[in-house]
This record gives sequence, structure tokens and C-alpha cells, in this order.
Amino acid sequence: MSFDGNNFTIVSNSSSANLKLQTNSQDTITIAANGNLTHHRGNTSFAGTVSMSSGHSTGRFSVLLGSVNGSYDFYNNGTSYLNGQTIIDDVLKVTHPSGWGEVHLNGPSGGDLIFQDNGVNYGEVYAGNGHGMVLKAHSSQSMYFLTDGNATPRGAITSAGKFAMGRSDAPQSNFVLQLKSISAGANDARTLFVEGFSSHTSIGSTGPTVALQNSDGSANTYTKLSFQTS
Repeated sequence: MSFDGNNFTIVSNSSSANLKLQTNSQDTITIAANGNLTHHRGNTSFAGTVSMSSGHSTGRFSVLLGSVNGSYDFYNNGTSYLNGQTIIDDVLKVTHPSGWGEVHLNGPSGGDLIFQDNGVNYGEVYAGNGHGMVLKAHSSQSMYFLTDGNATPRGAITSAGKFAMGRSDAPQSNFVLQLKSISAGANDARTLFVEGFSSHTSIGSTGPTVALQNSDGSANTYTKLSFQTS
């Protein structure tokens, strides 16, 4: 040990020997010849900030908690801020002690949730000012609707924009919209119910409830209402 007028210095001149501090005749702190420090026993408390270039923990780690949490390897009893890309390589669960469990996606252009399969985009949900709410299937992909835990779709919107309800496949032929009754009753084939607004008492006092119109605005164009068997 030496003192230079400013500092007390404990020196080990060996290139291989460790420097040890013992309490109660047991190793408490070891400083290896290469500078590594090992704390063998007891707990360590720091009143100030601890800084490191990198680090790791071989056991559980807690933040803003007096002890580790036995259920979680990392437990933060406060708020977290991750200012960079974050990869979660497992299931992500969002819970809340009361009310709704929420996920907020907030960016300068809105919020965007992208669904991928092996790095390829297949579906997307986004919303924002100027966009509204958008549900999007990516290139060449159709959109399917499943209900009641059933693996068979109850409806579909194809990549070409055709819409089918009550059936698991795309509309037949050139139909853009096709509805199929899902009733199992032999005498019940009800499929579509259209209800006009308000309580008009004559046909002339209201606009059409169902209108058939050709998109071509020129003269001599026709629309057609057909009744046919399957």
C-alpha cells in the first residue's frame, strides 16, 4: 500500500495473482490480475448511477422493485422506453389490471400493423388522417371471414374485388357480389333483406330501395334482373 499525497493505492505486482478482500475469514471481493472483479457474498447497493459499456445477468433482474420477481426473468415495476427497433422472438401478451388491454400504434402518418409469413407481407391494418381505417390484403391475396371458431370461411373478398357471403369460395362466373342462404331448413331460403329508411306510405314519396343501373351513361344501355336455378 502506498500514499502519494492524494490517493491510497493497493498494489499487486504479480501478473497472475489475484487481489482479495475477505470478511469473516471468507472471500468477499476478488480483483483478478486481468482486472475482472468478482463479488462473492452478500448484496451490493449503489446510492448513485451505475454505468457500464455492456453487461449481463445470469439470474433474474428487477427494476423499481426491492427484490427479484420469482415468475419473470426481467421485471419492470415502472415504465419502459425503447428508442430503437425491438424484436420479440416469442408470443407477445398484453394485459391490463382493469378495463381493456390496449396496443397503441402512433406514427406521423398513423398506425400500421403488418402481417408476414417468412418475411413476406400478406395482410395489413392501418389507420390515420387522410386514410381512415384500412383493412388490406397484399398482392394476389384474398380476404376471408371466419366466425364461431369455424375453419371454413363464411365469406370472402377475392383479390379481384369480388365479394361472397354465406359461401367459402369466390362468387361464380362474372358476379361481383353473391349471397348464399345458410339456413338448413328445406322451406327457408331467405338470403337478403333490404329495409328502406323512415316510414313512407307510397312509392312516389321515396327514392328506390333497390336500384338497377348500368354504369354506362350513354343511351340504349340496359340492366337485367334474372331468376334462375343453380
